[in-house]
Amino acid sequence: MRGLAFLREALDPISDARRPEVASQGKAGVPLAGRPAELACMRSGMQRDEGDASAGCHSIESAIMEPKDPKAKPPSEAPLFSDPLPKRSFPATAVAVAAVAVTLLAIFFVLMGRRSQPSPAPKTLLPEAAYAVHLPLTGLRMSDSSSMSGGRQIYLEGHIANHGDRTVTGVTVQVVFANDVAMPPQIETTPLSLIYMQQPYVDSHPLSASPLGPGAEGDFRLIFEDISENWNQQLPMVRIIQVETR
Repeated sequence: MRGLAFLREALDPISDARRPEVASQGKAGVPLAGRPAELACMRSGMQRDEGDASAGCHSIESAIMEPKDPKAKPPSEAPLFSDPLPKRSFPATAVAVAAVAVTLLAIFFVLMGRRSQPSPAPKTLLPEAAYAVHLPLTGLRMSDSSSMSGGRQIYLEGHIANHGDRTVTGVTVQVVFANDVAMPPQIETTPLSLIYMQQPYVDSHPLSASPLGPGAEGDFRLIFEDISENWNQQLPMVRIIQVETR
């Protein structure tokens, strides 16, 4: 036994001399032979903390499994998976205000569209206008012709005079076509137009284009289509229901 121990002590310097240069020198290039504590740790398969001279040897596995210092700063690199940015959403109040504004605009345009549409002509007799007593209608005469669509057109012409003290800019009349079959008459409501040209053909325009002043007079013409077949072909009755003056 003493012979084996003596042989091991004799071979240790030789084995240390054959170790690689990395194993025989530290980081500072100092031979391990000058650092007996670190050399003893390497012979036993362990390592020693160079920063702490009082620390003993410890195994490599314990160095790997040693928990990290909680006060250590995290790495500067950004993590591979980070929380997604929060999605931006419109405030509920702004959405509600916009919806109310759009609804109000839609209602406004609907009402304006209805107001701009002309009201249908009344099919019942309306009372005569107050100024109608100053606008006598005389010389009524009637004629007819065939329209381009193959229908029949009825022309009702006459004379109107302004015996009042106002300028008339518009007149609306009701024309009543009676029948002999005990049915309600056909009532047509239309604006009155003045004849301004007789040759080569008769043409007319509304009173707004040439107002009828006090003491003035003129000829008018009314045109009708789609008159009922049960009309008795007699001269219809003409009544002034609306007068516009200035």
